[in-house]
Amino acid sequence: MADPRPPFVPTPETVVDVMLRLADVGEGDVVVDPGAGDCRVPIMAAEKYGAVGIGIEIDDVLVARCVKEVRRRGLSKVYVVYGDMYRFDYRLATVITLYLLPDSNKRLLELWRKLGVSNVRVVSHDFEVPGLSPLATIEVGGPLRGHWLYLYRL
Repeated sequence: MADPRPPFVPTPETVVDVMLRLADVGEGDVVVDPGAGDCRVPIMAAEKYGAVGIGIEIDDVLVARCVKEVRRRGLSKVYVVYGDMYRFDYRLATVITLYLLPDSNKRLLELWRKLGVSNVRVVSHDFEVPGLSPLATIEVGGPLRGHWLYLYRL
């Protein structure tokens, strides 16, 4: 039987940087990245912007890769959560970054509303969050294609 999870497609580092700048990430922030893949978002949030970075990933191979990279870099402000992004308590987040399909974004929005998540900046790569109106929409050029970023506030 095929794995129902979509494949890991990393966000280019240049796009990650623009996402974090668009969300105005700084030292007081807690950046949560559901479906974190190789944890490049939480790593950059901590290394470059001084934020706490939390990556949530369900794929054990990617989790091991994240943990190895976080240890290699000696990052004390990056946490890797091995588990289901729909079972995480997002109330500690000040920024949430997404590179997920619209159905997943919609499901997460429903969860955030149920949890009472508020005053959080959300940046989504390429896919909008159904049910929210973006505060800003920008295109970031890439070597192969353009990348759309959507900024929201819960």
